[in-house]
Amino acid sequence: MVKTMFMTRLRITAATVLAVFLAIGATAAVNLNLRAQDRKPEANRPPGAPAAAPTVAESSAKDEERKDELDKRLLGKQLLHFDGTVKEGDPRDPTTQSPGTTYLDFRDAYIYFLEPIPDEWRRGPSCRLSPNSPLKYLKIFHGMRVVYDAKDRPWRIENYYAGVPHGQWVWFREGKPGEEINYRYGLRHGMSRNYTPDGKLLFEQEYREDKRVSTRSFHDNGRPDAWIVSGVVRNAWDKEGNPIPNK
Repeated sequence: MVKTMFMTRLRITAATVLAVFLAIGATAAVNLNLRAQDRKPEANRPPGAPAAAPTVAESSAKDEERKDELDKRLLGKQLLHFDGTVKEGDPRDPTTQSPGTTYLDFRDAYIYFLEPIPDEWRRGPSCRLSPNSPLKYLKIFHGMRVVYDAKDRPWRIENYYAGVPHGQWVWFREGKPGEEINYRYGLRHGMSRNYTPDGKLLFEQEYREDKRVSTRSFHDNGRPDAWIVSGVVRNAWDKEGNPIPNK
């Protein structure tokens, strides 16, 4: 009887000790998993692998930082409007430099403000102007710029925020979109699309903080061709829309 009671207590004690060890092990495993999730992706990236695109939360935080810096550039500036057709030989303000391309005989409409040309443009390793240049101001675009061709069709649509691309940019061919790019405060962010001369979608790419996340291409008949994520083919289809097995 005594022996039976001893064995019963021994089994209960062993079971209790085992349960405690299992609980400790489970807690340790959970903690290790949480620590692994808390690590930044860069820390877990294998040597030689491409850098991971920022997360949505990281992108939002960086957006706010860039916007804050650009808002400082806008502070106190007077916004001016230009809408006209630039022709060869038109008189221009010799003290102001316009960024970007000048389209002769095209109508150009945009909003801008002026900034003094930096002193380093006239001296030092980044010298761009001669010391005797009459240029004193630099034209900075802000908001939408639309360029129309000689037939008054859209040629380019650009969106700026305090001098950097922000929003959608579209290039047209004969009035049809040829390329679309989306920007967020100076960096490519969102979907970009390229079209054939016939206006058919050729491929589209998704960017996050200037890093390409995925590419999707299309056949001539408009059906999807391949979908590539982080350099790896996830799915592929033939012209009839049938899936092509990954190799």
